[in-house]
Amino acid sequence: MMAGNFSYAAGGGAMTGPADIKHVLLQVNSVERVQQVQQQHSEMQQRYLDIQLGEEKKLLKENVRHADDAKKAEEKRKREREEASGKSGGRREGRKGRPDGGEAADDTPGGLVDVRV
Repeated sequence: MMAGNFSYAAGGGAMTGPADIKHVLLQVNSVERVQQVQQQHSEMQQRYLDIQLGEEKKLLKENVRHADDAKKAEEKRKREREEASGKSGGRREGRKGRPDGGEAADDTPGGLVDVRV
């Protein structure tokens, strides 16, 4: 029996030859590569999910910003309509309905008061 050419396999107690050891070493390299790929895959998947989450947050912020802008624009249009309707017809019609025919000054008692709600 040649001690240099044979060794005991771990746990089994059976003898293996040099060809078997080379085969095991080749498999170790393959297993190591598979583990590296699996680890890289999980890291890449995590990066991808982080990027997607960031994009979703960005879109949500843009939607909120657009909603705020739309709300402000609607409020501005509403104010402009109120101002335009208040200036154009509201005061004139009120003066015409007065007993003096609308010729009295606004600062006299009984004059018009512009009240906004």
